Amino acid sequence: MKTMILAAALAAVAFPALAEKPGTPARAREGKPLPDAGWGEAYALDGDTVAVIGLKPHIRIWGVQAAELRNKPAIGATGIETVDGMRGRADLEDMLTRANRKIYYEPTKWDRYCRIVARVTAMAPKIGGEEIDVARALLEHGMAYGFWLDDAIAGKPELSKAYADAEAKARQERVGLWPRWLGERKPD
Repeated sequence: MKTMILAAALAAVAFPALAEKPGTPARAREGKPLPDAGWGEAYALDGDTVAVIGLKPHIRIWGVQAAELRNKPAIGATGIETVDGMRGRADLEDMLTRANRKIYYEPTKWDRYCRIVARVTAMAPKIGGEEIDVARALLEHGMAYGFWLDDAIAGKPELSKAYADAEAKARQERVGLWPRWLGERKPD
């Protein structure tokens, strides 16, 4: 009986958040302003999320979806890290390491998990060094795929096109995780 009551209580808390359509802010963030754009020191949490020192909510990188780091809770799911998820996180971590962990983030919205969705740029260590559009680099490396078309940044259609082109090229050339995502097997 206690198990049923606990399950009902958890369902009442969890399902309203899950019922919201993607892109709708969680009720906890409705009406709260986004933080200003800023600089920070970042660490990869998974293939499309970073933690920034001194910034409480995590940043979900705008424009991409990476492989899940852990199996989702479901019948038969183990909850252990997946190979694809670990490869995506490692690629993002390598990118951040090359940039001495310095990023610039431009918040666009809240996601349904109360994370900041932001365009993220990694900065090379030298003054005047290379700027790396993190999402585009993940797409080029075949470690992520594109976003919902209705999630484009207003006034920046060239950005959406560049991301779509990067994904298409990586998919066509079978870069990164694309062979696995397309169900191709390597010859034994």
